[in-house]
Amino acid sequence: MITDPTAIPETEDDVKEYEKELQSVGGDWPRVEPLARALSQSDVASREVRAMAYSALGNALENTGRSDEAIDAYRGAVQMGDASAQALVDTLVAGEHRDPVEADHIPQNEAEAGEYIRLAGKAREAGDWERADQLYSAVYKSSSNTAEQRGQAALGIGDALMHRNSLDAAMQYLQEASQIGDDTIRALALQKIGEIRMADDNVDLGTEVASSAVIDSEEKAATMLQAGVDRYEVSDNGGAKARFEAVRAASAASAQQKGYAAYFLATMAWYAGDYDVARVQFREARDNADSATADLAREMLQTHWGE
Repeated sequence: MITDPTAIPETEDDVKEYEKELQSVGGDWPRVEPLARALSQSDVASREVRAMAYSALGNALENTGRSDEAIDAYRGAVQMGDASAQALVDTLVAGEHRDPVEADHIPQNEAEAGEYIRLAGKAREAGDWERADQLYSAVYKSSSNTAEQRGQAALGIGDALMHRNSLDAAMQYLQEASQIGDDTIRALALQKIGEIRMADDNVDLGTEVASSAVIDSEEKAATMLQAGVDRYEVSDNGGAKARFEAVRAASAASAQQKGYAAYFLATMAWYAGDYDVARVQFREARDNADSATADLAREMLQTHWGE
């Protein structure tokens, strides 16, 4: 007889007893929940048993009106190897958040935000931009999303707005995505920003200066840096690279300015597949650039090279 159903099973005999008890309580959800929750967390239980426990927990939560928690439980079953539980996740998310509810409901946790992003991606692939916009907007408004999820949502909203030809509004979201998303999201956002500016014939952004211009002061180095950024944002990588290299080579540029230029050069090298070059330049950016840029460079070095 199990005296404390919340205690996590510590032996194989305990696991068998919990399994037997779960089978005997049937649909008595208040009894199922603690037993299933404890069994799902047991290190001595097999993955198959834990998957069963997660599914039972999800069933109990779903039948007591806690669908958000049930989604997490079913996802646990999937992680333990029960691929069929993904259908339960999809059904719950789709059932709870169909139009018009999707437009009003805000994801309450990272897992739900992830499901919204996945569903938004499917809508986007199907060309259903209105539905994609609703789902991405819900994630964007959520206080429970991660920075990467918010960046992905901002990119998705911007993309949807571009398809509605609302370019000014799209630009605002894309600029945010270019700053807070992961490497892939930032690159895609910058590409779309370039597309908008090319469509507007807005290539000359007010800081156009030849890469051969003399840099004999930090002020001129700053102007050259901005010209490089402007070129980068319209996907003119050749023009951007020439201007960033000019700053790095200029004795009048400050160490911080050179570090900032190095970050952009590293990013371009990374996407070109020149990883050794990118690594060296990310190190320079980490050591010399402003704190925000240095943090981005440090993140790249830690993620891809363990530095």
